[in-house]
Amino acid sequence: MDFGISFDELLKMIRPRHPLGITLVVLSLCLHLGTVFLYLRQPDAFAAFTVMPVWFWSLLGLGFSVLAYFVFRTPLSLMMSGIWFMSLLLLSDEATVLGRFDQAPLTKGVPAPHAGRSPYRIATINWAGANLPLTPSLKEWQPDIIFIQEMPHPYLVKQLAEDLFGQTGDYRYDENHMCGLVVRGTITKALLNPVNRSQYLTVRTHRGDYIELVNLHLQPASTNLSLWDPACWKTHYEKRKARRREILFALAFLEEYTPYPRGPAIIAGDFNTQATDSAIDVLKPAFTDTFRSVGTGWGNTYHRRLPFLRSDQIHASQHFLPLRSRVVTIPESDHRLLISDLLLE
Repeated sequence: MDFGISFDELLKMIRPRHPLGITLVVLSLCLHLGTVFLYLRQPDAFAAFTVMPVWFWSLLGLGFSVLAYFVFRTPLSLMMSGIWFMSLLLLSDEATVLGRFDQAPLTKGVPAPHAGRSPYRIATINWAGANLPLTPSLKEWQPDIIFIQEMPHPYLVKQLAEDLFGQTGDYRYDENHMCGLVVRGTITKALLNPVNRSQYLTVRTHRGDYIELVNLHLQPASTNLSLWDPACWKTHYEKRKARRREILFALAFLEEYTPYPRGPAIIAGDFNTQATDSAIDVLKPAFTDTFRSVGTGWGNTYHRRLPFLRSDQIHASQHFLPLRSRVVTIPESDHRLLISDLLLE
C-alpha cells in the first residue's frame, strides 16, 4: 500500500531535531512550571525570584521557545510559546488592568460624581528628595488627600497645603521619618509609629466625614539580583518578612487607636515591592487595592522613565467604593503619581 511518503522521509520527520533546540524547549518548560508555581504560592524563601514582575521570566521563557523554533525548528516550541503567552495574561498584574477596556478613565479637574454623589480624590507620591514644589502637578488633578514619602523639606509640604487648600487645608510632617500628609479638612489626631517610617492620622474632611489615614513607607527594596549568590536570597527573604511585619504592625496600631467600630480607613504609600507580593496579602480582605480594582493604563510607578514596579499603592477599607484610578508621570519625582477616586458609601 502506497501512503505517498517514503520510509526515509518518515524517519526524517520523527527523527529528533537538533539537541540544542530540544534543550531550549525543555528549559522553557521547566522555567514555566517553576514560575507559575512560585508566583501563585509566593513562598518567602523564593522572594528573590518573585521580586521581579512575572513578565520578566515570561519574556525569558518565550525567548527560549522562540529561538528553538526559528533557529532549530524544534517540535512543540510554538506550543510552548503559546503556553507562556497565556500564562502571562493570567498571572501578570499589568495585563489584568490593561485588559480593562470598559472602565472610565480618571481625568483632570474635579472628580466626576457617581450616583449624584462626589467622591474623594486620593493621591500618593514618593517625592524622592526633589526640591521642586509639587503644586503645579497636583493642582490640575485636585486631590483631597495626599500621602507623601521621602519629602525633601517640611516647608514644601506646608506650602503645598496652602497652595492647594488655603485656609481649608491641614498637614502633618515628620522630619525623622521623611513622610507627610496634606488634606482638605482638619487633622484631629496624628500619631507616629515609633519603629517604622509611617504616620497614623484621623482627618475630618471638608464634608464632615472622619477618615483614618495610614501613610506607609516600607522596607527599602533590595537591588541585589545575583540569584547565584545565597546572600541575595537571604536578603530578599528578610526584606519580605520585615515588610509583612510592618504592615501587620500598622494594622494593629490602627485597630488600637481607632474607636470601635472602626470607620473608613485608607492605607497608602510606597510599599517598595511588587503589588502582587505576598507580604501585602495581610491587607485582604479588609482593604482593596484601588488600582488593581478599577485602574486603567500602565500602573507601575517606579522608575518614572522605565516603570516596572507598582510599588506606590492605595488600599481602601470596605467603606469605600473605588471608582477610578490611574498613574501619572510628573517631573518632580523619579516615582509616578498614583491617583484614585473613592466614594464613601
